[in-house]
Amino acid sequence: MRKLIQFFYSIVFLFGLFMTTSFAGSRALTSGWNLVSLPVSGSTDVANTISGLNVGKIWTYDGAWLKHVPGETNTGNTRFANFEPNRGYWFFMNDTGTLNW
Repeated sequence: MRKLIQFFYSIVFLFGLFMTTSFAGSRALTSGWNLVSLPVSGSTDVANTISGLNVGKIWTYDGAWLKHVPGETNTGNTRFANFEPNRGYWFFMNDTGTLNW
């Protein structure tokens, strides 16, 4: 399982290397877990980006696992409040939705 996760992060990283600018787009998300890499060129506020979606939690790895839970205070060394370029995110969706950026 660990090698599979490392493979996914390698793909996300390589995709991020080719993304140099932000652009508008969307992605359909299913109920349950979704691996997403947002084409952002700088820090992007999570709360604004996921507004209107029924997100349970979002996880990312940056030397340690970090999470974002909508409606909670997302500060501290185990939380994040901004999407960053070249990073993959695991979204746990309570319901289907469309992520727009």
